[in-house]
Amino acid sequence: MDKLRFFLENPTETIEKEIKVSSRLPFMVKIRPMTNEEYSVIQKKCTKMGKSGTVFDSGLFNAMATAKCCIDPDFSNADAIKEAKCSTPTDFVQKVLLVGEISTIAEEVVKLSGFTGITEDISEAKN
Repeated sequence: MDKLRFFLENPTETIEKEIKVSSRLPFMVKIRPMTNEEYSVIQKKCTKMGKSGTVFDSGLFNAMATAKCCIDPDFSNADAIKEAKCSTPTDFVQKVLLVGEISTIAEEVVKLSGFTGITEDISEAKN
């Protein structure tokens, strides 16, 4: 029970991390890991059947993971999304962040979610 007690006393819902994203952003970004359900939903939305088989949209994966797992700033803020003339948090992320900033945040999110790196995560998501 000792090992199981660890999991009970250390829930994944409490994991957070502040990261420096880029020199352009004058603040730290607070992120959290993806839940299993979120990962599954994002993975399915980013996987399409193409002419030559399954195609995985890693750019969309990064934007969706960023939108979903940023605590501060909160990219799901309805007022900010509306003001930016966007329709979803993912659209908002893609409008206000540089592609490299999205990639940096997404990489940190997948690391915090237990993957060793985004390359491994993308490979896993394709399968």
